[in-house]
Amino acid sequence: MAVNGSAIHGTTASPFEHTPFRATSKPNAVYLFLTEWTTDGVAVPGLGTSVSKAFLLADKEQRPLRVSNEGTGTIVSLPATPPDPICSVVVLELKRRG
Repeated sequence: MAVNGSAIHGTTASPFEHTPFRATSKPNAVYLFLTEWTTDGVAVPGLGTSVSKAFLLADKEQRPLRVSNEGTGTIVSLPATPPDPICSVVVLELKRRG
C-alpha cells in the first residue's frame, strides 16, 4: 500500500470490460495492475483520449514510458524487468477525462 496506494484510494472500477490486467481510474488517470510482465508492452483498448504521460507508480522519478497508438488502442512500452515481481502498476495520465 505504501507504493501503490494512490492506485486504490479514491479510484473507481476499471473502465475496461475485457483486458488481461486489472485497472482502476480517477478523472484524469488510469492505473493498470500488471501481474504478467512482457517486454512487448501492454495493449490498452479504447481510452477515448490521449495519454499525456505514462510511468511506473513505483518509480519515484516518474520516468516516462513510451506510448504509441495502434488502431483503436494504445501500446505502453515496458522496461525489461518489473519493479515488483508480483504486481506492478502503470499510471496513464490522460489529457482529458476518458
